[in-house]
Amino acid sequence: MSKHKDKTKESISIAITGSGGAGVMTAGNLLLEVAAQAGWYGLMVRSSGPQIRGGEAAALLRFSQAPVECLDDRFDVLIGIDWQNIHRFADEIPLDAASVMLGDPDQGEPPEVFVQRGARYASLPFKQMAKALPGSWPNMIALGLAAGLIGLPADSVKAVLQKSLKKGGGEKMAANLAAADAGYAAAATVPAVPRLAPSASKKSHAAR
Repeated sequence: MSKHKDKTKESISIAITGSGGAGVMTAGNLLLEVAAQAGWYGLMVRSSGPQIRGGEAAALLRFSQAPVECLDDRFDVLIGIDWQNIHRFADEIPLDAASVMLGDPDQGEPPEVFVQRGARYASLPFKQMAKALPGSWPNMIALGLAAGLIGLPADSVKAVLQKSLKKGGGEKMAANLAAADAGYAAAATVPAVPRLAPSASKKSHAAR
């Protein structure tokens, strides 16, 4: 179970990965917007492999209560919507024993190169959860999960999704809001990661 207690850090780093078409970059961009909505600073670096080898993709994000100009030298969280060719990002996503990996058990085990670094692993059935909410996508489960894990407000997730999905119609919006809510709730069932240390400043800025 997730127990956040009083552990805080000056910045939090999270990687969202998956094969081409998994919606990794969409989830990363939306998470960045949620952070800005909540008054955080953040940046995202996009990494992807050539389509000929599967089109694997990684959204690499760092958040803080103060401006950040580069990625950290480690990641607190790695979310794998699937693990197809994700081992190729091993050098770009350094993990350690304090890191948490989350993946869909129906997509296989996480790459050994990450397991060897001692990161804690927990499974979450992204695709099954999305299938139970017709019209929703696994990357929206991942978005909610990421937001819940690092302490972003649920109201900020909802506001960003309502703005982003307003052209898709009411059913599409409702399905993916429900998916994000499901992912957010699931964050309480997996290993915890530290939260950001409080800041006196309420100003926000997020960079892509």
